[in-house]
Amino acid sequence: TGYKKKTIEYNLINNRNVIIQDYFSLEETAYLFNSIYCHIITLDDDWEGIVLPSKFFGIFKSNKPSLYIGPQKSDIAKLIKRNNLGVAFENGENPINIYNSLKLLPKKINIMTETFDKNPEKFVNFIFE
Repeated sequence: TGYKKKTIEYNLINNRNVIIQDYFSLEETAYLFNSIYCHIITLDDDWEGIVLPSKFFGIFKSNKPSLYIGPQKSDIAKLIKRNNLGVAFENGENPINIYNSLKLLPKKINIMTETFDKNPEKFVNFIFE
């Protein structure tokens, strides 16, 4: 979804490595978050300091690495960098640098989400430390 969807679909029309899907139900989302190698989160520069994408919390729960492209002063970039949850790049980054970083990502992030399930205060401290 989003206003750039058509442009992204057009640019990726011949790329067999990317699949763009529409809305998934809540039941399908848990499977989806756990079935992929790396999650992509993007944020326009204009949204820095305004939003923390809600999909991040589902991504976090999957223990899979994230590729973030957006303002580096945003909360999401800080969380990813501070906790080694993936890689974060500025909008407009050289695609070769992004590609090379993807090859170095671990298959799983070692975050104890079960601990956060049992003790929500620890999760709040983790996010807002």
